[in-house]
Amino acid sequence: DILFTAFKDKVKYWVTFNEQNVFTTLGYRLEAHPPGVRDLKRMYEANHIVNLANAKAIALFHQMVPNGLIGPSFGYGPMYPLTANPTDILAAENGEALNNSWWLDVYCKGQYPKVIFKQLKALGLAPTLEEGDDEILKLGKPDFVGINYYHGGTAKVNGFEDTEEAVATDKDSNVTDPYLMQNNRSEEASPEKVMFAVVDNPYLEKTDWGWEIDPAGFRVALRRIYDRYDLPVFVTENGLGAIDELTANGEIHDDYRIQYLEKHLLEMKKAITDGVEVIGYCAWSFTDLLSWLNGYKKRYGFVYVNRDEYSEKDLARIPKDSFYWYQTVIETNGSDIN
Repeated sequence: DILFTAFKDKVKYWVTFNEQNVFTTLGYRLEAHPPGVRDLKRMYEANHIVNLANAKAIALFHQMVPNGLIGPSFGYGPMYPLTANPTDILAAENGEALNNSWWLDVYCKGQYPKVIFKQLKALGLAPTLEEGDDEILKLGKPDFVGINYYHGGTAKVNGFEDTEEAVATDKDSNVTDPYLMQNNRSEEASPEKVMFAVVDNPYLEKTDWGWEIDPAGFRVALRRIYDRYDLPVFVTENGLGAIDELTANGEIHDDYRIQYLEKHLLEMKKAITDGVEVIGYCAWSFTDLLSWLNGYKKRYGFVYVNRDEYSEKDLARIPKDSFYWYQTVIETNGSDIN
């Protein structure tokens, strides 16, 4: 209420929560972010409270800011089957439902997907719905879906279908991305244990941090979300975290970032041509910033900040090569990307 009152005539686009799927998982399942808890049941309970807060904020916004647009921003990645084996395809369907639809259906439809809720209930993990919660969730229809896109995931058959495959997958998987690690966790009641297993995609290269690079997946993501929810899409994050080296001349040559963003922007243009309504794109990020997990080693910015975790140095702001490239992208609205 305070923020809507103060900024309703100055700000058009609003985001309620950023990457709810990430901060609940890292905070309540993987102990990587505050509050540093490893309790899967509590994660789903906390997530439900966030869903109620999201819906209440959107309902209030629509009362107070009639000329604005509001929506959540979700860390989305499409799930692929490892092979054409129907059991792998089912595993990918399960992964898509658990990793994405579990959150997005609540945001956009005002209800939890029935199949996943039933799975969680059988495992004793389903959130507690108090009287009136269903009505609150249905009040939170967003005006757009915000997505942060970096990569998706690949699934194969799990123990529910093939015990031998599940044991081999859990033993051999080398997934290192915290966004996906929860899918191979060993909790006894983990829903992934009976639904799917995450594996590396053999067709994709990776960043220095083990994140798969998948520009075509960006187009897949935009298509899936728009088709499923029939809401405009606002790309709120997309970018490359890398180790940027400052040269003796005080320059940063990050052609790898330019190539990464150019390929993703091209796929977004294709998605728009396909018919997806994309109302905005925000590259991540303008300047280098502190990562909770990686300090200043992992840099995303167009502008280099001359410091590290141990020294502030001179804190100089130095535009990278990608800075000047992206200036042209903005000026031409991406018309030269093809």
